[in-house]
Amino acid sequence: MYWRIKTVDPKELAKKWGVPIALGVSLFFNVLLIATRPNPKKDTDEGTKVTIEQFATQVATHLVDSSYINYEDNTKKLMGGELASQVVKKMQASGELPKDNLDMAATLEGLKAHRQVAAVHIREVNAGEPDANGLLPVTVKGEVAINSADESGPSGPQPFNLQLLVGVNNATNEHVVADLKER
Repeated sequence: MYWRIKTVDPKELAKKWGVPIALGVSLFFNVLLIATRPNPKKDTDEGTKVTIEQFATQVATHLVDSSYINYEDNTKKLMGGELASQVVKKMQASGELPKDNLDMAATLEGLKAHRQVAAVHIREVNAGEPDANGLLPVTVKGEVAINSADESGPSGPQPFNLQLLVGVNNATNEHVVADLKER
């Protein structure tokens, strides 16, 4: 009795096992895609939150840094697009921002005369979930130490806690502070 050795032809192998192998590979990739998909409930991804937190840190630093070296540049950045126009108007009305260039120059001269410098330390930045208007609340906490030549400022570091509502300016497609509160 002789055994007959059957040769396997690739066409026969494809007919017999092709469809199950293709289904197995398809199933594997579908499971992989479902397992690694982004969370659909999350409105903002981590990269966007990081850039918003960096923006909020930058704005908070510009707001509390009253150093004569940085005052003019910080004020121009705040009024030039970091703050929404209604926030700028509100801060100008309360005297927190200069009303015009003469007011800015007078404040700068006063800071130069006192040689006032400030050190800003940001301790914590937390971005929350977007509200119904799509604005993201960001809390910035830290301290600012103000020192001047005549020692007219506070004796130690002063804590601050800012609540910013950050949105996107439709015209420039950049982040903007739509509302600002100090807690």
